[in-house]
Amino acid sequence: MNPYPRKLTEAEKKLVIWLLECGTPEEKVFLSTVSGLQVTGRCPCGCASVNFSELEPDRNRRQLTQKAFEDSQGNTIGALLFATSDKLIGLEVWYLEGEPVPRETPDPDVLRCID
Repeated sequence: MNPYPRKLTEAEKKLVIWLLECGTPEEKVFLSTVSGLQVTGRCPCGCASVNFSELEPDRNRRQLTQKAFEDSQGNTIGALLFATSDKLIGLEVWYLEGEPVPRETPDPDVLRCID
């Protein structure tokens, strides 16, 4: 059975909200859309990155706020959001040092912002 679409996990929702709250006023406009987001797929590599929408061919995606964090084990994690002009379309999460990829969405409550 296909697990998608599904609701965001609490960790995904917290990280998206935190990233938007740290963003510009133009990015904060997307806060009102978070409650309606659904995950439509995951990155095929198995990392914690998720899609909220399939990008339509005639729509341009743009990068919103990007932050770097250090987790409790000292790993440096990057996180950013992608959007079109009117909707969030994805959350990207990665280790800045490369492998291994983060398999779980980091909890902003245990991360220390380093940028």
